Amino acid sequence: HGLGQLSGTPAWQEEAAARMVDAQLPGIAARLRNLQGVTSSGEDWPGVVLAQFGQLQLLIDAFRHLDALSPDKDEVLATGERLSDLWLVLGVGYAEENRLWRRRVWLRGQNSGRTALLLDFSHGGKHFEQSFVVGSLADMTLAFYPGAVPLRAIATGDPVRAKTAPIPTVSLHEALEGMAKAIAAQPWQWPLPLMVSDGVPCRSDDSWFLQTDAGDRLPLSITDNDGWELLTQGGGRPLSVCGEWDGARFQPLSAWEPGTSGSPLWREGARP
Repeated sequence: HGLGQLSGTPAWQEEAAARMVDAQLPGIAARLRNLQGVTSSGEDWPGVVLAQFGQLQLLIDAFRHLDALSPDKDEVLATGERLSDLWLVLGVGYAEENRLWRRRVWLRGQNSGRTALLLDFSHGGKHFEQSFVVGSLADMTLAFYPGAVPLRAIATGDPVRAKTAPIPTVSLHEALEGMAKAIAAQPWQWPLPLMVSDGVPCRSDDSWFLQTDAGDRLPLSITDNDGWELLTQGGGRPLSVCGEWDGARFQPLSAWEPGTSGSPLWREGARP
């Protein structure tokens, strides 16, 4: 019936989600249920629904071409591009769905300037083979998955702790310019890492955003508790904030005073 008919059907996604659960596809069911109430969330809801439907269609198409998808972990370790560097841990993000925990560790090479993502999963709890502390420096070799913008990688051995290093300084303009290039090369790789060093957390009309000295604003995806804690720790000063951009909002994972090193002033969901 088209997207226009959805606004008059509040529970339109529930029937499809229940069928996905019956088909042993809880991840797709969760994606559908996350759209609950979206038709009353604002004037831009058709764009949100269309984007989610587009991702579901990509999953369907990917399943039909499963044999041609990216190599598995063993293949990447054997044949993937390798890069040895001192890797600065900029942020660590966790999410849980049906007792399956996902961890994303965002790294930056001190010598190469390269960004890397370590993506791990654990069933039943946060039990991961390797431990990474935000703000620490790890000497290790990564093997990268192939792609138009190689980002995801695997640590080929246990990381060796090294001395800390200053957090990089990146303006909002530079950050958005770099992200635009990544999106142009690979438009479906989400979320993307984002580092902003000149943002002050602000709140207006029940929404949070980062504001630069130039007056530019970046909408935030953050709880009120974390937002107030971030604002308090920064004291109203510009911060170096690392996080994830999902195409519409920036989710902060960690924050420092610009140019400093070591443990961050703030981490998502916890006091440092």
